[in-house]
Amino acid sequence: MNSFFKNAFSLFRENPLRGFLSLFALIAGSFLLATSWGISDGISRLVDAQNGNQGLVITLSNGTLAADGSYERTFPPQFDKNVGEIIKAALPQSSNPSPVENVPFNTVEVGAQQYRIRRVLGVGETYLDTMGLKFVAGSGLGAEDIAGRHPVVLVTEEVAKALYGSSQEAVGKSLDMVTPARFAVRIQGGAGAAVVGERSATRNQGTAASGLQNLETSKQKYTISGVYQTPDNTVRQKLGLPDAVLAYTAAQPGGFQIPENFFWGSVVFNVKGSSLESVRAALASAFLAQKGADVKIAVWQGNPQNPDVKGEDTAKALRSLVAMITALGLILVLVSGVGMYGIMTVEVAGRSRQYGIRRALGTSVAQIFGLVAKQSVSLAAFGSVIGIVLAALLSGLLLGQLTPWFKLVGLRAETLSLIGFNPLPYLEALVALLVASGVFGVLPALRLRKTEPIALLREDAT
Repeated sequence: MNSFFKNAFSLFRENPLRGFLSLFALIAGSFLLATSWGISDGISRLVDAQNGNQGLVITLSNGTLAADGSYERTFPPQFDKNVGEIIKAALPQSSNPSPVENVPFNTVEVGAQQYRIRRVLGVGETYLDTMGLKFVAGSGLGAEDIAGRHPVVLVTEEVAKALYGSSQEAVGKSLDMVTPARFAVRIQGGAGAAVVGERSATRNQGTAASGLQNLETSKQKYTISGVYQTPDNTVRQKLGLPDAVLAYTAAQPGGFQIPENFFWGSVVFNVKGSSLESVRAALASAFLAQKGADVKIAVWQGNPQNPDVKGEDTAKALRSLVAMITALGLILVLVSGVGMYGIMTVEVAGRSRQYGIRRALGTSVAQIFGLVAKQSVSLAAFGSVIGIVLAALLSGLLLGQLTPWFKLVGLRAETLSLIGFNPLPYLEALVALLVASGVFGVLPALRLRKTEPIALLREDAT
């Protein structure tokens, strides 16, 4: 440790001003490098957190997606259950796909009370895993539930607590799903007006306040088999997550018998390590080979019910920004290395006599290289640690200052509280700076290899 500080502060002993300026340059360079890589990492993790940390959640649907985001689904569907085999062949790293369909249940009834819910979906057994939703109590949908059309339902922890007080109490309980057979719905106040816990004023009748006009209603009884975590509102909106899910084969209001292939017209799955463009290209090629050119496919990321073309543009812009910031960091590493080269050039030139005496006493060139490298790395380590620690301490504040920009590109700043602190980019910055300083710092000593000791003594004397 004493040797470390001795090497780091040798510049200050011989020339305090030069030592101070060199240290300041190293602190500033390391601070900028660590800040750039820290912000790059923070943006990447912010996007992952908003997407649910599940990689790319992909929707594949049988239809046409226009450039403006408008979508027209093909009826009758050209997909069937074998669509999963095509997806896995095209994207082996993908999860098993799940069909996903809106079910027009808008109310649940428990006893004499009715509760409005946001959304119910008919899905397959892999849906919750695809969306990264973990179980709190009970069990999920199984293959037997799908094949047997079992009337079971999974609800969020929020719904379970609103209806029964706790997740554990909700498992095994029955409830009625209420849907109008013929209805006209107009919710005033936006999508957020329909929330769990809002009790309707009357049973089987609409209320003037909500704008709900039911001409006829039907009920179907389901048993709660499991409770899953309530998603963060940001993730809920991004992925269109429901308050309850049913087996898609049992999600047929009013007793209608809908062909099973109908539900496979839209499926969701996730893919890690691939871009949306590469996923689209792989699926287009696979479907062309398996189904022909007449089958229409639309692929997008995120909410299966609401294609978000703007979100795709945002994702591309963010990837470009992260790449640019990372490249800026690499340039800063190079600049820091060049700066260390300049510092050590002056240092080596000023110690020519000392190195000449060492050579005359039998010190090898390799040992002198080691001394120079140790001095450059010690100085770099001292300055870099100060700069990187400052960058780490200010990382949250700096990301917070970008909040207005996050809103402009569609990221929700409240997600910052979810991503926490990641030390990895700061450690990477430290290692990069030490390596660059060691390599560039020893370069000025190369001339000592071909210079005789007597020449070094004369050089210093002049």
